[in-house]
Amino acid sequence: MLLNGDPGLSAAAYLGLACVALLVGFVKTGLPPLGILIPVVMALTFPTKTSVGTLLLYLVVGDILAVVFYRRTAEWSELVKLVPPVVCGLVVGVLILGAVDDRVLRVTIGALVLSLVLLEVVRMRRAASMNVRHPLFRFFVGASAGTATTLANAAGPIMGIYFLSAGLEKARFMGTTAVFFLVVNVSKIPAFAYLDMIQLPYLEAFVLLFPLVIVGAVIGRRFLAWIPQEAFRNAILVLTTLASVSLLVL
Repeated sequence: MLLNGDPGLSAAAYLGLACVALLVGFVKTGLPPLGILIPVVMALTFPTKTSVGTLLLYLVVGDILAVVFYRRTAEWSELVKLVPPVVCGLVVGVLILGAVDDRVLRVTIGALVLSLVLLEVVRMRRAASMNVRHPLFRFFVGASAGTATTLANAAGPIMGIYFLSAGLEKARFMGTTAVFFLVVNVSKIPAFAYLDMIQLPYLEAFVLLFPLVIVGAVIGRRFLAWIPQEAFRNAILVLTTLASVSLLVL
């Protein structure tokens, strides 16, 4: 782990951030809910607050690429309805950031995401679809996602399960997810900068390594074109479950 106050990053730290950049690009254009694994790895490798702020820089680059690729398939009506609850969640996240215990945070997010996975499994087994667009359910999901993304950049699985449950097929899922996270992540930059979560050595590394996000995005887009819709859905459910369990046990 890089100790606070170190004048620069080690070669191992640069290598780790390079892998993160590639994975962020792949996740943003290929399999968004897999992104939950990235903040977990970052938090285990770098100081927690610094890891959250640093990861945000790479996520924004990935979000821009995803919007360029998929913006035409975004479900704008769904996004507009999510604005009020997500803003509430962002405010709550900013207020408690810095005071929350890391272990409690991971367990809370893991339990929340697992509950949404179970909800989707139940929905798939029922003959009639569940009313996931009910205002109360939408507010719960939006507020939870806003809080989770502020505290740990960990809202991918939450929104992934919600958009799947709302019946968005692969193309609309990718477009809606891309626009959602670009807006949300850009809105977090001022708060993270104010809280000193984006530090100079990591910013310098980002300037050198962000092109790798583009490489990962190209690979991810090819992957998305290859994977069938049903396999796409199942992969999201399985990977989200595994990632949620990792949050509970690590």
